[in-house]
Order: sequence, then structure tokens, then C-alpha cells
Amino acid sequence: RQASINPRGAPTVRGEGHNPMHTRILPLLILTFFTTAALADSPPLTKLSVDEMRTSIDKDPAAAIPKIGTWVNSLRAAKLYAEAADIAERGIKLKPGGNAFVVPLQSAQIHSLLDAGKLDDALAAISKYGFDASGRAGEFIAMLMAAKHPREAADLAQKIVLLTPQDLATVEGYQKLRIRALLEAGQAKEALANAKGLYNVSSMLGTTDAILSLTECLAAAYPEDKTMLGRFKAQQQAGATTQPSSQPTDAGASVMASIEVDPKPYEEALQKRRGEDFNTLLARGNLLLLADKAREARPLFERAYALSADNQLPQASEAIARLMKAEDGTIGRANAWVLSIRPKR
Repeated sequence: RQASINPRGAPTVRGEGHNPMHTRILPLLILTFFTTAALADSPPLTKLSVDEMRTSIDKDPAAAIPKIGTWVNSLRAAKLYAEAADIAERGIKLKPGGNAFVVPLQSAQIHSLLDAGKLDDALAAISKYGFDASGRAGEFIAMLMAAKHPREAADLAQKIVLLTPQDLATVEGYQKLRIRALLEAGQAKEALANAKGLYNVSSMLGTTDAILSLTECLAAAYPEDKTMLGRFKAQQQAGATTQPSSQPTDAGASVMASIEVDPKPYEEALQKRRGEDFNTLLARGNLLLLADKAREARPLFERAYALSADNQLPQASEAIARLMKAEDGTIGRANAWVLSIRPKR
């Protein structure tokens, strides 16, 4: 179990089952927004009745607004997905009532485009409507995964990571979604590289999950190598001790060091962040850890630690521990440092 950090106060206590994904970015999928009863009451639809819907929206928008949601659901029930997407888009353009009306229609439009096999149009709609770390990106990723487009889901997850590198909980959550999507896409070695990035950047509490991701990705990337997993586990166990050991290990060359990470996806995000304030330093450091550039991240995290106010010190302290973990590829030295700065009882 990894030590928790709070160097100027009582040790931080968090529940065993705590997971920021539960509250931050659950990938909820909004498929319908009116009742099943409304669908049951809808008459069979034809191409002609779709034209009548369009005419109604054009001629009398106010009268059509209360009906649009039911129309879209009815079209989807009839498997007229392209028509459902069109009616949803026409409703969105009316924009009455703000997000309570528009957001469900946006979701229905994107889902219908995916069901109609119009991936490019769906991706264009996702880009047009925007997304952030509040949950919509998770919803869109779930839609893409359900429609069997894991590569695009992985790319969307990475966009969120690059947009919010200062928010560690968001970075960890979407990096996990990216890894899962890459595995689903059959891109095991790329998933493995991202799993190493997750290990480097993860919180101390999140390190166990990161190790599990690495184990899964190693097995998928090198199914023919029956010894690699054993060596990786042995190296992690040997490196987990907080006490220096004089006993030699016979686990072979470092598996972690052999995993190569492409730094190019992170370069543009790094270029955009040039400040020297606390949050920017952490954001840049996190991007460098994801890119497997711990040596370059060290001065940034050290400056952030020096600049930290009392309320920022736990975060800054954990950044130093995360840096050590990334430098070593094991958690022993990081845990030892965390324990050394915890308040004495």
C-alpha cells in the first residue's frame, strides 16, 4: 500500500475504494431523454412523416419544440438513424431553453450518426459541440466504444489529458480510458507505452492500478514471451522495499526501461505552457512524466515544491514522490521519501 502525503499536518486518510473516476468523469451514455411510454405511443414512421417533421420545425418552431425529443426517439426506434440525426440537429439550431434542451439532442444526434455509420460526421459534431473534463468527453468516448470505434475513442481521451495536465485525477482517469481503448483497437504496444506514462504520472494511491495496467498491456503486447511478466513482477517486488538491500536480484534487464514512449504527442501541449506559477509547473511536469522524460520534469517539480504555499505542499510533495517513481521505475525510494516527510505521531 502506498503512503499518503500530508507533510505539515495529520496523515491524509482516504477510503479504500476511493476512485476519482466515480465522481469526476464517469463515461455516462445518454441514449434517450424521453420515456419509453412516449415511444410506445408513437405511430409507425415513414419517409413522408419525416418530411412532415422537417416542415413543422421550419414553419412553426414553437409548436415543434415540445415534440422534437419524441420524434428523435421514435426515429431511432424505427432505425431511421440518419433521419434522427437530422431532426436532432434541426432542434439544436433552435436552441430554446439552454442546455436542458440542447445537450440531450446533441447526444442523440451523435449517437444516431454513429448508428448510421457516419463516423466522420459524428466526430465533426463532437468537435463542434465541444467537450471538457466535466463528463461529456467520457460520454462521447463511451459512444465511440459502443459503436466499435476504439481508435477514435483513444484519441479523444488523449485530447482531454493534453487539455488538463494540471488535474491529476482527470489525467489518470482519461489515461486509463485511452489504454482500454487502445487494447480494444488491437494496439497493444501503443497501449503499453501509455501504461508506462500512466505509471510515471499516477498518484501514489493510483500506482497499484497503474501496475495492473502495465501487467495487462505487457501480456497483450508480448504474448510469445512467457518470462517477461515474471521478470516485471520480480523487479517491481524487489524495487518496492523502502530499505536499501544488499541482496543481489536475478530478475534480468529492466522491463520498465525497455518500454519506449513516443514524446511527440506531448510537445505541442508543453509549448503552450510557459509560465512559472505553481499550477503551470505541475502541468508541465505531468506532461513530461507522460512522455517518459523524468529527468526534464525534475527541475519543474523542484521549483513547484519551493514555490508551494501551505495548502499546496501536499500536492507538491507527492509530485516529488511521483518523480522518484518515474525515475526508478519502482516505488521503493518514493515511498521511503513520503514516509520521511510525514508528521511524527
